[in-house]
Amino acid sequence: MRTKLAALLIAILGSGLQAPSASVRRLILVFPLENLSSVSNVGWLSEGIANLIGDRLESPSNYVLSRGERNRAFEQLGFPPDTALTLASEYKIAETMGVQEAVIGSFKIAGQLLTTRVQVLNLAQLKLSPPLIETGNLMNLVGQETELAWRIRAFYDPDAITESEAGFSKQFPTVQLNAFENYMRGILAPDSASRLHYLKEANVLDPSDHRAAFQLGREYFKEKDYAASATWLEKLVSSDPAYNQAQFILSVDDFFLGHYSKAESLMESLARRIPLDAVFNNLGVLEARSGDYAQALPDFERAHHGDPNDPDYNFNVAVCAWYLKKYDLAERCLEADLKLKKNDSDARSLLAAVFGEVGDQKDRTQELDWLAAHGENPQAEATADFLPLSRIKETYDGHGFRLLELAIQAARERKLGQPAHRPRNHALDKTGQADLPGTRLRNGSLAPSAMATAQGGG
Repeated sequence: MRTKLAALLIAILGSGLQAPSASVRRLILVFPLENLSSVSNVGWLSEGIANLIGDRLESPSNYVLSRGERNRAFEQLGFPPDTALTLASEYKIAETMGVQEAVIGSFKIAGQLLTTRVQVLNLAQLKLSPPLIETGNLMNLVGQETELAWRIRAFYDPDAITESEAGFSKQFPTVQLNAFENYMRGILAPDSASRLHYLKEANVLDPSDHRAAFQLGREYFKEKDYAASATWLEKLVSSDPAYNQAQFILSVDDFFLGHYSKAESLMESLARRIPLDAVFNNLGVLEARSGDYAQALPDFERAHHGDPNDPDYNFNVAVCAWYLKKYDLAERCLEADLKLKKNDSDARSLLAAVFGEVGDQKDRTQELDWLAAHGENPQAEATADFLPLSRIKETYDGHGFRLLELAIQAARERKLGQPAHRPRNHALDKTGQADLPGTRLRNGSLAPSAMATAQGGG
């Protein structure tokens, strides 16, 4: 099971990449924090604190798994996303996912006082760090979790740059607590209406923070309200972390709205910055839509080269080859498509048309018979006048975007020649010694009894 899911994670993280991401050396998983409070209506803090810490731990050498990636792994392992996890379960999930480190912990609220307590689980060394504890006013939530993240990076990240806590904090934009609460409630809400309500409120409270606008753009895109989606996504600027992903969705919005020229311009710009398979594919679709098949073909082929097992990429190369009268290429790609997706009736219709053009009546008849047997109208579709349309990708590979952006950031830092030293160990000055409930430490390592439980399941 471990090998299978580790391979799945590698596939998820690496899919769609056209450039190496060797700068990413550590996978980090931040679990939702356990709520030890009797206070109601603060469940959003479990994910909210994990979100703040995770954002601040990410660097060119650290890939922090997103909430979506983590939840997909939960599903693979049979854990509901909102399940309460024991240390043994957390170890099992982290070990199965192949991460190097996991951050686990809890929080407690007493009046306006918030106490956050985290530990770092090193999977390679089977070691649980001493607790890192921060206590302060709830209104200073962001500053408190930023300090915790600094302490984690300062002591446990071998690539951390020497800097003060104040210098570390300045890297991150100001976060307004009330807007952040609504943002977290929005992404955690179980239905679309609630998500839209909280995200719009977050945007009203802090319109300069475009995370809510990005999520609203995604939400309307899922609802196929492309005009509303575009309105929200156009608010993002190039300095926003989600800018490139927003540009991808915005281009698809414009495609469905019939704004082909604008969509193509957006995708061309994106292709220069983030060379992903889906980007090249969509650029090819837009070029083909304007009749420029000679320009579209190499873009489709780049997407196909990146992922030859995607049936849509095979189909799109074949469509372009059809219009360019490259029938041998069209036949090869359609047959590859049908090996991956045997019931692709559009591919079979086009293949029948290709066989007709090259004079292969036997194979053409075979495809026509298949179409007739499956309720299609072969005489109307599979003719020389058949006008196939290439397929656009509506979803972007967010993992690929993030990995490439980290690689670009790492290359920029190497060019600037920034030294990477270890910070001073005063990051541990506030470390406590109490263990998390249900765990035992022996010289910083998981005790054998806890280790055996972890290996046995959750």
